[in-house]
Amino acid sequence: MAVTSVSLGPALRAWSQAGLSHLLCDCPVDSLNTAFLSGQRASSAPGSHASPSADTLRVPGGPKAEAPLRPALGGNEPSGNSGSLPEAFPAALTFASRRDFPADLAAWPQPWGVMFGKVTAAPILWTYHDLGADLSGVGRSPERSAFFRELIGELRLPKGSSVFWPCAAPVGESAPQADPVAFSAGLARLFPQLVVVFGERAMADMGLAGQCGYFHQIMVEGKLLVLLPEIEEMLRGDAQRSSAVSLLRAVISSVNLG
Repeated sequence: MAVTSVSLGPALRAWSQAGLSHLLCDCPVDSLNTAFLSGQRASSAPGSHASPSADTLRVPGGPKAEAPLRPALGGNEPSGNSGSLPEAFPAALTFASRRDFPADLAAWPQPWGVMFGKVTAAPILWTYHDLGADLSGVGRSPERSAFFRELIGELRLPKGSSVFWPCAAPVGESAPQADPVAFSAGLARLFPQLVVVFGERAMADMGLAGQCGYFHQIMVEGKLLVLLPEIEEMLRGDAQRSSAVSLLRAVISSVNLG
């Protein structure tokens, strides 16, 4: 039988009126009323933490949470925060803030401005640590070039569906230097749906080290990010390359390549 707002305690009634209709829990509704009321009384005490409002609950990289909220009830709450509602989801992942990055392309630091002038927005963005060196000609690798020609051909991607945007770039003759803000600024202008990253070094270049394992996916600012092994590793192992192709085919099937 559906629970009506009349049968809800004052604390839960506010959540119901805010649009929350379901809670996943291991106890009766009456226990929830008691727990939430206890949390409400605790939040009014000096130094206590207020429970988050419905508008603060977010799925990482997505809209308001529609998944059931599972409150932690019982006697295992951390000391000093008894009765308060725990954070429903981990903090959303984001790329580096580009708020203070120049809006004028001519004012971008080099070689980022020159490289951006050579690319066009596309639904699939590819990146790896040495891409900036390859694009600038400082460390161009025929093996990597051939790898991507074969990979894009095997995936049967139409022309104009891919863009290569570096997460690090050489300054003069130096080794590629990470600039997560410049990467983020370019990403915001290229509007990809899918970001394919090769290697942990590239993840670190973007400021996302340790956030995803090989052959896994995460959402970052509404973009699907897939992490694959370093290109050099894939060149040495047919099994890894085959796994990468299978994963990319599955993921790309959900991307609008139009």
